[in-house]
Amino acid sequence: MNAVEALVAEMALGGSNYIAPRGEAAQFKGLPIEVYDHPVMRRFIRSRGLKARFRGPRYDRGRQTTLKANARSFSLYKRTA
Repeated sequence: MNAVEALVAEMALGGSNYIAPRGEAAQFKGLPIEVYDHPVMRRFIRSRGLKARFRGPRYDRGRQTTLKANARSFSLYKRTA
């Protein structure tokens, strides 16, 4: 099992350091951007009905989101209908 597979297994069991604090909208936060494109992580995101929001520097003033190319981390949120 590689590092990404171990991280996803830990997240699935609810014992991850990346679980968002109580009262926040995110399910998981601060995940390193390097794991986003891994097939196991993508499968986890789809199977749980989550969506990703990229976090990191915002180069345009007032911008609400960060582009994936500029992101350093990402957060996962439940999809709303």
